[in-house]
Amino acid sequence: MKILRRLLILVLVLLAALFCVLARAWFNQDRLAFAPASYPDSQQLPDTGAFLAFDNPRLVAWERRIPPTDSSQKITLLFLHGRGFPLDPVAFWLRRFNQAGLNLVVAEYPGFPRTSAQGADRLSLDDTLTDMTEICRHLRASRPEEAIVIVGFSMGGHLGMRLPEDCQDALITFATYLDSSDLMPFGLGRFVKHRFSAEQALAQRKKPMVVFHAPMDSIVPYSEKQRIIDALPFGTLVSHYDLDGVDHNFISHRLTHEVMKALIVLGYDVEPYERP
Repeated sequence: MKILRRLLILVLVLLAALFCVLARAWFNQDRLAFAPASYPDSQQLPDTGAFLAFDNPRLVAWERRIPPTDSSQKITLLFLHGRGFPLDPVAFWLRRFNQAGLNLVVAEYPGFPRTSAQGADRLSLDDTLTDMTEICRHLRASRPEEAIVIVGFSMGGHLGMRLPEDCQDALITFATYLDSSDLMPFGLGRFVKHRFSAEQALAQRKKPMVVFHAPMDSIVPYSEKQRIIDALPFGTLVSHYDLDGVDHNFISHRLTHEVMKALIVLGYDVEPYERP
């Protein structure tokens, strides 16, 4: 009897703990898709580059431009990173885009380093989308002669799919998801009260798009690639590619090469990139 009593107590304790976890997830699920972790201050930014000036103090974006030439096609990439890396290291390894002849802007999300958003712990992915929209429209207004191409990785790709089309010319996504509920295990996504979904935005999309995903991705299911393709109107998807032999966090090692390939199929006059 004592053993059964102890087992019953153990089961009740475990059930109570599970209930607390689920209750916390339920009341905070609108922020689960956007949960900035704590990162140490980084000093990995390249020597050349500058932060853009915004009227809104919450907005942070870093830019590295190439010297203008008469023959170069003016393209600015707005890079939206995933939740795993803040701006500084991302901007450091994305400097290869400048070597490939492209201007680069890397946006930072509220709650990450280099931002001073008040109450960032209460912000959701929708709040971040509002900030990214403002940055995107700032770029369009300040450089109307340039092509603005959004490149989004993981969570950044989801944001890119939901950005308004009036501030972009094309979109390239890597390892992203259509709906945040798809990332929840054991079918728990069906119980969410607040879904972050790009389905409606994609259904109305007119600007061209290129989609990349890795079959070996262990974080964002590979099946999301087909869900995104199915959600797009006919003629919007220019091409899609599988990234063989890499997992989610190693896709970045091939990013420059793959982006240049996407720009070529999108019709831009750029050269294929070969890593030096």
